[in-house]
Amino acid sequence: MHGGSLAELEINSTKEWLVHHLLGDGDASVLFGKPGDGKSVLAEDLALHIAAGRPWHGRRVKQGAVVFVALERRKLVERRAIAFRKKYDVTDLPIAFVGGVYDFRNLRIVAAIISIVKEVEAATGQQAVLIVIDTISRALCGGDENSPRDMGAIVAATSR
Repeated sequence: MHGGSLAELEINSTKEWLVHHLLGDGDASVLFGKPGDGKSVLAEDLALHIAAGRPWHGRRVKQGAVVFVALERRKLVERRAIAFRKKYDVTDLPIAFVGGVYDFRNLRIVAAIISIVKEVEAATGQQAVLIVIDTISRALCGGDENSPRDMGAIVAATSR
């Protein structure tokens, strides 16, 4: 039997939070809404706060390295990061911005992203606690967000 029996479970098992009472440490989450709702802005703001170890909208965060995969409008993502740097007067954070075209249904791409995460961890000396993929539609490279097969591939990729 894999795992444990009910009797073996810890009584004081607690949830670990990346963002207190919002985003669990090690969980996969999705921001969704119609185009123009600000999903990318929120995701980047969250990522920058986690990298900086700063509370996000009054919620404690677990500080750590972040990999932000910007599959569209990378220059805009970089300008937002520069604005964050100026606002909070920080010179460096354990965050890397990755651009390009990545089809997350391809296992070679997933391996490449894992390699990038390891490089960021080595360069920063910190464990990566958050990977942002912006956006899912771009990560599917022409795949269908409503297809169980294509979305299953994304779930499998992010699990790795």
